[in-house]
Amino acid sequence: MKTANYEPRTANQRLLHCGVFSDLFIADLVRHAGIRASAFGLEVLKGDRNDAFDSITTADEIAKLTPRHPSLSWSEQRERGDATLKLAGFDRRFDGFDLYHLHTLFVKGLWQLDLIPLEKPIVLSIWGSDLLRVAGEYEYGRQLAALRRASLVTVQSLELREILLAKFGRELGPKVRLTTFGSARLPLLKTRPSDARLDAFRAEQGIPKREFTVVLGHAATPFDRHLEMLAALSRLPDAWRDRIAFILPMAYGGKSDYVDSVRATIAKSPLNAVVLPAMLNDEQIVCLRHLSDAMVYLPESDALSGSVQEAIYAGASAVVGSWLPYNTRLRRSGVFYRDVVSFDELPLMIVEALSNRAADREAIARSRPAIEELSDWSKCVRGWLSVYREACSEPQMNTDEHR
Repeated sequence: MKTANYEPRTANQRLLHCGVFSDLFIADLVRHAGIRASAFGLEVLKGDRNDAFDSITTADEIAKLTPRHPSLSWSEQRERGDATLKLAGFDRRFDGFDLYHLHTLFVKGLWQLDLIPLEKPIVLSIWGSDLLRVAGEYEYGRQLAALRRASLVTVQSLELREILLAKFGRELGPKVRLTTFGSARLPLLKTRPSDARLDAFRAEQGIPKREFTVVLGHAATPFDRHLEMLAALSRLPDAWRDRIAFILPMAYGGKSDYVDSVRATIAKSPLNAVVLPAMLNDEQIVCLRHLSDAMVYLPESDALSGSVQEAIYAGASAVVGSWLPYNTRLRRSGVFYRDVVSFDELPLMIVEALSNRAADREAIARSRPAIEELSDWSKCVRGWLSVYREACSEPQMNTDEHR
């Protein structure tokens, strides 16, 4: 894979971000890259880290200026060929950019490719679930066409690169680049809140006060497998169960009936556990991270969890599934965590982690520089700017067959 720096073809280039996850990415990119925002309501910023692009905007900002069908989503309008998009000039608003960054491989977001001029470069970023949790003949065909159309494709690790190439073909290999998504909370996590503030947060959220606090999962999705974790942890020895408060953050990503099923399981469980159903702000998340002695994360699949990295950075002992693609990005970089190959191993691993907190803290402290290198936006932004420069420097090979 190429690592050289690339110069943009022209100065003052414009970059359009679109796709399911663009809002999670764009604010931090703008803040740390010093890219100036164009006239779609984004904050104007200045900086010296970026010499490739003068301005950016997002497809969502364009959509705000475009009348929409009263009962159809943007993707439904596009898939049905609804005339209102063209009449309102939505297609034309996609013109005039030098580079397009599409933040998803989910099929529901790929309609935006049809609006991008064929001669323009495209960076397609895979976030994880859009690669790991999508299947079907139609979906495969749409995703393969998008990958072939893209100028460069970004993934977060070598493991994900191998999954991508095994699934869609090794001819895509030359266009794949490794990048990571930053966490804006890392600087906030450097300072531990006062004991009084942590106690207040515990009381606000109704978290039982026990010797240890362990977080289970990160969202309200069945993919996090809360029910399986609760079932396994109910087999903890009595002496250990009574010493631990379990926290289940479930503010987003799922349906209320699943959250209700988790609550019903907790009600019948011998564990001291509480669901956090409300979205936490940054200050509250910092409290949660520093309150945690351990975090357990055993989802069906994942790319490179920001929640796990934040938990480790704040001092928690992480227990993750050994099937997750963390080895080359985390473990080989020196980040300390434990892993299990099955839920049956979880009770013993939790006891081991909590019994060795002093030693874990030393290992975790040594992990912080590696996490900063991977996920501190002031560092990882360099990789994104390098990708943008390269995409704008190489000849485009897009043809009508990629439509």
